[in-house]
Order: sequence, then structure tokens, then C-alpha cells
Amino acid sequence: MSELFNLLSTFMWCGTILGLALMIVLSLPKSHMREVMKRFLLVAACVVYIFSPFDIVPEAIFGPLGFIDDIGAFAAGLMAARSAIRMTT
Repeated sequence: MSELFNLLSTFMWCGTILGLALMIVLSLPKSHMREVMKRFLLVAACVVYIFSPFDIVPEAIFGPLGFIDDIGAFAAGLMAARSAIRMTT
């Protein structure tokens, strides 16, 4: 059980350090990396929205029409990912 808590503690420390680094990069006013990170954060938000059980247009009520918002989120995430990848090359 102690090994599990050590592993969770390590993940928490790594996440904290990564979050702080992300905040520093996003706070730089004219950083190229800031624009890339904003696009990757949009991709992550789209992925979370697609897999979350909460939707703007729920499938349980509207049937197949409920997938319209998921398709829109997928398209937005795909365009943001393409844009971020183009910016890094």
C-alpha cells in the first residue's frame, strides 16, 4: 500500500512541476511556444469533451442528432492539432 502512495506522490509532484512550467510558458507575452501550447490545450479540451458523458446536445434525447456536437469537437480538435504541428515544424 505504501508503494501505491509513493507512486501517487510522484505523479502529483510531476504534475505540479509540469503545470508550473506550463503556466510560465503561457505567461510569456510574445512567445511562439505560447501559441503552440494554446492549440494543444484546445486539442486536449476537445478530447475530454468527446469522451465526457455531458454533452450540449445529448444523444439520449436527440438520438443520432446528438453526435453533431461531438463531430464538431472532433473537427475543432483536428484543426487545432494540425495547426499546432505546422507551427512546430
